[in-house]
Amino acid sequence: MPDQSDVNFVALNKSLEEVANVFSTFINKQEVKNEILSFANNPSEESYIAFEDLLNYESSGRINSSIIAGIRSFQSASSGRRAVRDVLDLEQFLLENDYALYAPYYAEDLSDSDEPITISWWDGQVEGQDTPGIQTGDQASSGRVDNLLSINDDYASTHPTLILVPNDQPIRCMGAEYARCSGEGGGSTGGGTGGGVPTTPRNIDCRDLADDATVKMKMPEFRLTGNTRGWPYRNNLQLSIITGNYSVDSNGSVNASPDKNDIWTQQIVSRSDAKNRRWKTNNSSFILSNWSKSKVEMRVFMSHRQSNGIKSFKGEVKVTDDGNQESTTSVSWEEKTEKAASKMFNVAFDRCTFLGDLTEDGGFGIREGYQIYQWDQVQFYLEPDVRL
Repeated sequence: MPDQSDVNFVALNKSLEEVANVFSTFINKQEVKNEILSFANNPSEESYIAFEDLLNYESSGRINSSIIAGIRSFQSASSGRRAVRDVLDLEQFLLENDYALYAPYYAEDLSDSDEPITISWWDGQVEGQDTPGIQTGDQASSGRVDNLLSINDDYASTHPTLILVPNDQPIRCMGAEYARCSGEGGGSTGGGTGGGVPTTPRNIDCRDLADDATVKMKMPEFRLTGNTRGWPYRNNLQLSIITGNYSVDSNGSVNASPDKNDIWTQQIVSRSDAKNRRWKTNNSSFILSNWSKSKVEMRVFMSHRQSNGIKSFKGEVKVTDDGNQESTTSVSWEEKTEKAASKMFNVAFDRCTFLGDLTEDGGFGIREGYQIYQWDQVQFYLEPDVRL
């Protein structure tokens, strides 16, 4: 006998196909296309919205959803032709299964296309495999299309595509009005960078810096060199910066502890941006407020969301009382992720070595005068803001 979970997913996929067939009857109306495009925070980002949010925004009067209107119109007509018990309640189904409407590449690269939208669906089980889909058009007016396509990243990057996916974004937001909660572009760590004096990028000898010099660290830009997850998931990154605190009490005992700053807990990078290796602006004002002399090391830790995997990571970072490498102490730290995640890299930057090599090409080029670093599928550069 088949496993009950297999039976459940067969039923889920059958229901998803029915939802997709219903969507195919109205998805190419211009007002629906415009609404899908509006789910991007701006035209350079991908369209995504949880169905629960869409329904809430519509019911609260914040938007008049053409998608919701299309669903209800079809359901009303179907109820008139069939017994109520035979009609799938689309709204209830999408709510109970916490589904989202996701259009990768559409807003960014294909918004001017006249090609009918392809509607696809995914049960959330195995990422990286093709998903079934329907290329809609006039033939879809009946709500039944039998010719299923195999949809993948290459297809979606060249054909306007909307895919029904399990919601993978716990933060609720939509459009420019809600951009503050989207995670698209980096969360702010607070504070501005006012008062700095712009300087031409140059290597810095740490011995020339006063002990009380403030070295604020920025990561102005970053990019992915490829998608971190298989189709059809989005890239969801987490970034933490770890240094150490060091003090000596009146008895001469050393007290050392980690200082961890979570810069990104949910940084979305679209599949289009990753596929095309586009540089993204990091909206965080800084990643470290002061890389002081005692903080010998600064660790940069990055992970990305996975369907399953390790949920926490541990490590050490060096710290000293006066910057003297001979008297360093290692302190332990731990990173816990909201969901299952996979480590991308955990790299220690030595303060003096880093400052002395700012403008050197380490093999990945120079951007804005600074060395580009790369680990795994991530490239970035770091910029110090030195206040003497």
